[in-house]
Amino acid sequence: MTGNLKGNDSVFGKSKIEFVLNAGKEDLAGCVLVSGFYGIGKVGFIAVNHMVQNLQAALIGYIVSDFLPPFLSVKANRLVLPFEIYRYENVVFINTYFEPYKLEHRSFAEAIVSWAKEKELVTTILIGGLDSRLRTDEKVLAKAVYTSAYKALYPKRNIPRF
Repeated sequence: MTGNLKGNDSVFGKSKIEFVLNAGKEDLAGCVLVSGFYGIGKVGFIAVNHMVQNLQAALIGYIVSDFLPPFLSVKANRLVLPFEIYRYENVVFINTYFEPYKLEHRSFAEAIVSWAKEKELVTTILIGGLDSRLRTDEKVLAKAVYTSAYKALYPKRNIPRF
């Protein structure tokens, strides 16, 4: 049954991911995108949530999907959705309070890439945790996977490459 599926299709049909931005907040050209997902140790979520809260980033939108997780919360007298978009100066944050459903992981990632290109975001920083079994040196607290374009822009940054 699943042998004929293509692209964002799942056994439940095509998954639609939609980015909804508040009016007047749509000019994101030149901004940096920062996001992180639950993953191992919830590192991505904790880091992004910490930045959003401490910078007092403004809520500018949210993401909805066909398989939106059944998660709602109330914070500071407002409804919190599973995937929210914030902005602080030239940094745009996608704060994922809940992990997208597994059947939607690929389409969710593809939608973020397409949206970032459409909005002309210039850099993407994705934060996540690694399994401790991948540690090769106890002194190294962070590693990065980055492109040659990033390395060319910041040649003096000494971040161990994964």
